[in-house]
Amino acid sequence: GAAILSADDEYLDFFTDQVEARVVTFGKNPSAEYGVSNIHADAEGNVLYSIHHSTQKIQNSKLPFPGAHNAVNAAAALAVAGVLDVPLEAAAQALGSVEVPGARMRVLRNETRGITIIDDCYNAGPDSMRAALQTLREFPGAQRRVAVLGAMKELGSFSEKEHRGAGAFAAQCAELLVG
Repeated sequence: GAAILSADDEYLDFFTDQVEARVVTFGKNPSAEYGVSNIHADAEGNVLYSIHHSTQKIQNSKLPFPGAHNAVNAAAALAVAGVLDVPLEAAAQALGSVEVPGARMRVLRNETRGITIIDDCYNAGPDSMRAALQTLREFPGAQRRVAVLGAMKELGSFSEKEHRGAGAFAAQCAELLVG
């Protein structure tokens, strides 16, 4: 029935040519059918974003966890909902109470000690590692930023290059890196 594709992907034209189904796009690209913009965090670190489709725009939709990259993920989910004829406003509202399983952008707070932990420890790849580090860098109100990173598995011959790249990016996002 439909192929849901990222309008931000440099290979969008290639993918579009490969499918016979209707193509529905999402992303930050202004050409996206389900476009996401105005991405920012509230004081608690939750993601706020605007979504537009055709003539409808919903502002200040909220995701109950951090990470600007998750607004693009929300746009993908909203594109799927749209294909399934779920009204955009209802779908965006439902995303505001979604619970992400496992240790993915889970925020843990110890108010007594003034510590906030963003738990994103699962088998990450290079893109998700960068997204987690960027979330750390942009998280509101942090006085000291510490990244605790594990190995990225299954990278084969790219392993050393990608781990060095993650370390270099972590140096731009955190004051202390523990590996």
